[in-house]
Amino acid sequence: MDVDESLLYGMLGERLKQRRLEAKVTQAQLAQAAGVLRTSVTNIEAGRQKPPLHLLYRMCVVLDVEVSSIIPSNEEVAGQVALPFGSIYRDNDELPPELVEILKGVGE
Repeated sequence: MDVDESLLYGMLGERLKQRRLEAKVTQAQLAQAAGVLRTSVTNIEAGRQKPPLHLLYRMCVVLDVEVSSIIPSNEEVAGQVALPFGSIYRDNDELPPELVEILKGVGE
């Protein structure tokens, strides 16, 4: 399983933004309380900046939410997962036999 970092930080930023808006806190207020620049909050919310863990905790404390409420699950950010050959093709007769053998070896 591979983690799609772009998806991870995009989802994290969007969730942080949601919690901030629910708390009726501006980016400037959150930035000041967390000890960062407003542009950092903007970039984190947009998924362009990867915040350190301690900063996420600091911002969540300010917003009175648990860090776990903004962290995407493994499944949400997982890359393509290899599926068993049989789960992709139901009828192996549709493929040339040499291709079937090649595909069976993929992912082993």
